[in-house]
Amino acid sequence: ALSADEVAAAAVPIALATWEFDGNLLDSRGSLHAEAQNGARVEDGFLILDGNSAYAATGPVNTNLTEKTIEAWVLLDNLDQRGGGAISVQTLNGEFFDAIVFAEAEPKKWMAGSDTFARTSSFGGVEETQAQDQPVHICIVYSINGTITGYRNGQPYGSAYNKAPLLNYSTGNWQVVFGLRHGTSAATGRMLKGKIQRAQLYDRALSADEVALTSGIAFTTTASSTATTSTSMASSTNASHNATNASLILNSTVSNISANAMTNATTNVANAMTDTTTTAANTMTNATTIAANTTNTTANEAIRVTNATTN
Repeated sequence: ALSADEVAAAAVPIALATWEFDGNLLDSRGSLHAEAQNGARVEDGFLILDGNSAYAATGPVNTNLTEKTIEAWVLLDNLDQRGGGAISVQTLNGEFFDAIVFAEAEPKKWMAGSDTFARTSSFGGVEETQAQDQPVHICIVYSINGTITGYRNGQPYGSAYNKAPLLNYSTGNWQVVFGLRHGTSAATGRMLKGKIQRAQLYDRALSADEVALTSGIAFTTTASSTATTSTSMASSTNASHNATNASLILNSTVSNISANAMTNATTNVANAMTDTTTTAANTMTNATTIAANTTNTTANEAIRVTNATTN
């Protein structure tokens, strides 16, 4: 996973349109501004969708679109809902479309929704378990050769597939909608119940690396929190390491002191024994010398007596 610093430093791919939902429905990159329908509203940085009739839609887009990438950061009200669209590219009459759809064909799974499933197959991804508790990043890439690839939180979602050629959306004849799978008005089974934090449209197919990169840019607060948590964990780990090192140093010091003390004690005992041995040896030597001197004295006296007698 990319760190906050890596995300900030990298060359994030530039979208054709970006909707931040930061107090409004404006496209922060251009002029594809959306309008709220049937009570949809922006609140606390999210587009709020009631799952009944609320959605948002842009006006006609004046460019051709075939190859593309769509992505959204979605927080669902519940995981049991079926068939709602997060972001859809559709013809103005709502008949033909490509969309990020939740659980239309398979419960709790994301899919690339399309008109009569013309470009839809199962990704075979895992069931969603987190989108009710935190926003998840869902991205679908439509490559020019017809390959459609899904991603969840920057990682491949199941397997890519190639079912049919991509649809060409001609200039002035298509739009982007949020919260409605497709159509020109709210309809049962097509509405998303939840919140969209951010959405983007690209007029090209992003690479896997680019998807991984862009998946991190919506969660500034989350990234900062994660960075802070990581820093705290690192600090805690360093503190633990420092404490361990201090303990090792202390134990080593105590061991060295003990070893030195034992060495000194042994040396002192050895010296004392040496001194004692030396003293004993000196005493014995002195005694022997005294004894020898006494013998010499006795002999000299005997000679003197003998000489006196002779005289």
